[in-house]
Amino acid sequence: MKIDLLRAISYLDISLHTTDMTIKEGMFRIALILYIKCFNNSGVGRSQLSVNKVYKSTQGEPIECYKKLKRIRDKYIAHDEIEFLNAKLGMILNENEKCILGIAYPEMQAKFDYDENLIILQSLCKIALERTNLYLEEEIYKVENYLRQRDYESVSKYSEMTIENNRI
Repeated sequence: MKIDLLRAISYLDISLHTTDMTIKEGMFRIALILYIKCFNNSGVGRSQLSVNKVYKSTQGEPIECYKKLKRIRDKYIAHDEIEFLNAKLGMILNENEKCILGIAYPEMQAKFDYDENLIILQSLCKIALERTNLYLEEEIYKVENYLRQRDYESVSKYSEMTIENNRI
């Protein structure tokens, strides 16, 4: 989660400092996906943040902002439902000659105020990162206490937790 939030904040910073709409949109999309991923249960055992716990003491309406951003991610970015529903195919008619002149497909895309939403998302990411850092400190403390209560022979067999460092 920490890595995802740090990356999201970095991408949002890039997006806020560019006028290139392709970069701005791309960085926003990536950051939003990384941010929402921290709160979604993927079912793979990855820990997730609780929206209510992370934003409970934050002024304003952070939970409502989260819900709106999640809807943007779900409906516009991840599944593109809204764009599909907004797609239009129409006829060009000549009323005088009573005939069809052709088919029109106007490229329609929802208008989106990126800078305002980027700033909101960046604020939410920073708050979530603060809470994640606190959560990590607590978890590391618990794990360290647990391990220190065990003898060396037992803990040295925890291969999943062994990190080899040849540069000491």
